[in-house]
Amino acid sequence: MKRVDDLALPTPRHAALLAALGDLFAADPDVSAILLGGSLARGRGGPASDVDLLLLVPAARLSAFAARARDYAAVGATEVEPEPDGVTLDFGGLPAHVWWTDGEVAPRASGPVLDDPFELEVAALYVNARPLLDRDGLRGRLGARYLPFYDDALRGQRLSRLAAEFATHCAAVEALAERGLGFAAIDRLLTAFRAFVLGLFLANRRYPLDLMKHLEEQVGDGLGRPDLLPAMRGALSLRALHPAALTERAHRLCRLWRDEVSGAP
Repeated sequence: MKRVDDLALPTPRHAALLAALGDLFAADPDVSAILLGGSLARGRGGPASDVDLLLLVPAARLSAFAARARDYAAVGATEVEPEPDGVTLDFGGLPAHVWWTDGEVAPRASGPVLDDPFELEVAALYVNARPLLDRDGLRGRLGARYLPFYDDALRGQRLSRLAAEFATHCAAVEALAERGLGFAAIDRLLTAFRAFVLGLFLANRRYPLDLMKHLEEQVGDGLGRPDLLPAMRGALSLRALHPAALTERAHRLCRLWRDEVSGAP
């Protein structure tokens, strides 16, 4: 496993927890890869940052792995909350989230694109995570299907569906605002904004970290478009829940979509 002291970690507690969990899972032959995720993987963690670990387990061994009891107490960690495919641990007040997967991700054939975490899952597993252990190259073989970005036919399909969703949410902002339902209009405005963020990344053939978190980092550094950030902030900047202001913000988002998403090759 990669030496923990080679990583830029914010505190000795992070290093101790990562080393302990890394050694625990590296000793398990069912674990094909151990991946560090979140802000620690990007070198942007702070003293309060959680530890996020992704474990890649071949599909044929996943059920046996998930059913196996783990002695987290042996490494000084307490299980706080079990999850369907993972666990949340506490290590002396420092949270750790561990998830295991066979690495198979695919877009949903139906339903809203905005509710489909496909791009976020690809990013978490194959783009932004930092390998601590790569025993047999499984991660590279699986990720090759989606790197540097997935095929143009799928991209076109998802952008087309997302454009329809975006237009529906923007229209709903205006309709709700006209009825005086300001809070409901804001909810739709935020949904339209998330659709714009996803569309912006798809238009640029890039995977987002998240649709709301770390947008300054993602858009400014990741896409190299810090010039877009003032316009994105302006689309959500409101002093009052006035119908005209809400409608104008929806129009701003529509203009951003036309300029940054619809016009992309």
